[in-house]
Amino acid sequence: AVISGGAKGVDQTSMAAAFQAGGQVLGILAGGLEARVRDRETRHVIAEGRVCLASPYAPSSGFTVGNAMARNKLIYALAERTLVVAADLERGGTWAGATEALKRNLGPVLVWVGPGAGRGNRALADAGAIPVDDLEALVRPGTGDGAGTEQLGLDL
Repeated sequence: AVISGGAKGVDQTSMAAAFQAGGQVLGILAGGLEARVRDRETRHVIAEGRVCLASPYAPSSGFTVGNAMARNKLIYALAERTLVVAADLERGGTWAGATEALKRNLGPVLVWVGPGAGRGNRALADAGAIPVDDLEALVRPGTGDGAGTEQLGLDL
C-alpha cells in the first residue's frame, strides 16, 4: 500500500502506480476532501476498496500550504517507511516534511540519491535519511547477501 498526500506531481504519480500494480492507497489530504470525491475516477477506486481518503481538516476546506505542512507529519507517522524522491534544498514541503520526520523520528526516511535526484536529496542523506540508488532494493526481499532491506539498514 502507498500512503500519499495526494498532491500533484510525485504524490499522484505514486498513487497511480500503486493502482496500476493492483495495490491500495491511503491518501491523507491537506483539504478538499469533498472536491476529491466528486471526481469520477476517485469514486471508482473508492468503490473498489482500493483507496481510503482522509483529512484532518473539514471536508469543504481548501488546500493551503500550512495544512499541507501539518498533514505531512501524519503521512510520515503512518508509513512503514517513506521514500523522498525529489526535495529542494532547504525549501518546500518535501524538505520540511522530511527534516521534521528525521528530527522527530517519525519512521525510516529513505531518500533517492540516484540519477535525477532533487537538489536537497543528498543533504537529507547527510542529515540521516537512508540513501537509495537502487529501486530494486526497495522491493526485493532480503537475501542475506547484502541485497534488499538489509542493504538499506531496515529490519522489515
